[in-house]
Amino acid sequence: EAFDAADRGAPGARRALLAIVRDGGQSGIARASALARLGRFLSPATLPAVVEALDDPDANVRMAAVQALGSADPATRLRHLPRRLRDPVRVVRMDAAR
Repeated sequence: EAFDAADRGAPGARRALLAIVRDGGQSGIARASALARLGRFLSPATLPAVVEALDDPDANVRMAAVQALGSADPATRLRHLPRRLRDPVRVVRMDAAR
C-alpha cells in the first residue's frame, strides 16, 4: 500500500515509506524499495532516515540510500556520500562515486 501511494503521489506516502525504512523487521529488499521511492520525497524530514540507511548492514539498503541522496543538493551529497566510497560492496561504491 505504501509503494502504491508513493507511486501515485498520494497524501501520507512519505510517512508510510519512512515507516518501512525504519522497520528493522522488514526485509532488506522492502526497505531498499521504500528508500528508492523516498528519494522523490527527499526533504529535511526524510533526510535523517536516508542518511542512517547509508550504514545499514544490508547492501541493497545502502545502495538505495546512496541513490536516494542522488537528488540532494551538492553540499548534502558531499557531506554523506564519501564514506560509501569505501563500502565493501562494489556497486555501492560505484553508485556513491557516480
